[in-house]
Amino acid sequence: MNNIETEYVINIDVDFCLNENAHDGLVNLLQSDKSVRKRLDNRTMLVLPAFENTFHLEEEDASLAPKDKAEVTGQVKVSKTAEAFHLSKYFAGHGSTNFERWYANETDHIYDVEYKWGFEPYVLAKKAGLSQFWTKFRGFGYNKRTWLEEAHRMGYKFSVLRDYFVFHVGQSSTQVQAQRWVKKEYEGRFSAYLDKHYPQ
Repeated sequence: MNNIETEYVINIDVDFCLNENAHDGLVNLLQSDKSVRKRLDNRTMLVLPAFENTFHLEEEDASLAPKDKAEVTGQVKVSKTAEAFHLSKYFAGHGSTNFERWYANETDHIYDVEYKWGFEPYVLAKKAGLSQFWTKFRGFGYNKRTWLEEAHRMGYKFSVLRDYFVFHVGQSSTQVQAQRWVKKEYEGRFSAYLDKHYPQ
């Protein structure tokens, strides 16, 4: 975060890729739709719905990822070769995205969703004003989720990008539980930090 030189940032894991031509499309959207840019400039994070394969992959090959919304929707609804990311493993993480509304394609460029505890989408946001990640977390669990929880406590809203998404390449993780010490860090120091800096 400290070394990013752009005005806006997308937080994404190393084993995810954006849909084809996403950069040019998003730049064009921000230049052509002032209302979307205004949302970003006023503490709204734009959610990129996340998907993954339903079958086992031996290697991480980004070329196997769907290229556009029509292709990923077909993989989910018709061929059943893709699904919303971890929705069945940890619904809170991505359930607020409202995937059925995204598939329907009947909204403007973005549609609003409500933050619920545990929501951890991949987002496009304005860099200025973003909090730092809580560096005490290591390994699996809580790092992105707590970053977004802090953003919510700071007053950030969430809207979903209608025409964009991210796709997980390679084998899906089967791990759903963080180690005990990670939970203790969250329940102890991180929760106390939130309550001190952002009283309810």
